[in-house]
Amino acid sequence: MRIEMLCTGNELLDGSVVDTNANWFCERAFVRGAPVARKETLPDDLPVLVEAFRQIGARADFLVVSGGMGPTTDDLTVEAAAQAAGVPLDEDAQVLVDLKRRFAERGFTFTLNNARQARVPRGGQALPNPYGTAPAITLKVGKAECFLLPGVPREFRPLCEEQVIPRLEARLAEEGAARVHKASRVLKCFGIGESMLDDKVKALPQRHPHVEFGFRTHLPENHLKLLATGSTAEEARARLEAAARDALAAVGEKVFGADRDELPEVVLRSLQTRGATLALAESCTGGLVASQLASVPGASHTLVFSAVVYQDRAKTQLLGVDPELVLREGAVSAAVTRALAQAAREKAGATFGLAVTGWAGPGGGTQKDPVGTVYVCLSDGALVVEERQRYPFERDRVRQLAAYLALDLLRRHAQGARS
Repeated sequence: MRIEMLCTGNELLDGSVVDTNANWFCERAFVRGAPVARKETLPDDLPVLVEAFRQIGARADFLVVSGGMGPTTDDLTVEAAAQAAGVPLDEDAQVLVDLKRRFAERGFTFTLNNARQARVPRGGQALPNPYGTAPAITLKVGKAECFLLPGVPREFRPLCEEQVIPRLEARLAEEGAARVHKASRVLKCFGIGESMLDDKVKALPQRHPHVEFGFRTHLPENHLKLLATGSTAEEARARLEAAARDALAAVGEKVFGADRDELPEVVLRSLQTRGATLALAESCTGGLVASQLASVPGASHTLVFSAVVYQDRAKTQLLGVDPELVLREGAVSAAVTRALAQAAREKAGATFGLAVTGWAGPGGGTQKDPVGTVYVCLSDGALVVEERQRYPFERDRVRQLAAYLALDLLRRHAQGARS
């Protein structure tokens, strides 16, 4: 079966928007033993899109389209697909009712151009989209089974998971052709460089000859990707699990999660498992730690207090840190960071207090603690855990790394304490 993908939008070609949908879908097709044969990115130009649909319909069996499903005059995907298929566009009454209801629920005005999203090529089918306004649409163009999806990633990806990939898997099963089955996993790491990660697992490819080991830097993380193959899906998964176990043993606590895991989610999950709560005191990160945690639904059950204490006066007046300690040790120091963590925990009555200080630059720093130096401290009342790192990078990257360092220290301690 030949699979293709078409991404539409001038913004993808002028560089103002980076297309992440194609990589996302191509990876998921690949691990199912059905790699995408061709991917195109085309402008919002009706004749160009119509011709593309016609050509793809003549050579492909399965097509996924990203973008051009909105209400404006430059959203041309549905019209182009209909012209290529030689069918008219009909207004779907149920889609129109759903659109008007959704606009009313959100307090938005339903303008006439929004009705464009209720148009469906005759013979096609509108698929529900609970993540946005435009429905997805499936139809045949030539011999290709086409799925037209909104280009917004938060809509495209779940619609793919729910509507497209199950159909793709069904088509593959229907064909019953002999193919290599694949299973993959991405182990996400922090606090270990790419070269060191490579060195840690260098013996594993020989031990697992049917598994490919790949490396990718996704700052501030480093990822180890495992891709296993087998004559059946079960064999591929079994080989993947064996390799993943060995990789985890080799890399150890530097692995914080896998695949869709994000560090803030992992941290909150670890704390919630223990019924623990958290208070934060941030200086150089300016609220980045709190922001990352608060982006996770349900964070309010765990994150009870957050203070950005940027100036020395805030440290002493808001959290009661001894002014003499700040003068003697310096605001960026292990002692002051420790005092901030303990003060935040006590003030909030939380299980843990976590604090960050540092010189993000470009100014500041001392001979002992030059620009790029960060301190993180975790206190649970009985135990204090501290780390000092120096990141010789630009300001934004120092702050990002400092926030990750704080979150990862909390993760390691919470998981270790739990076990």
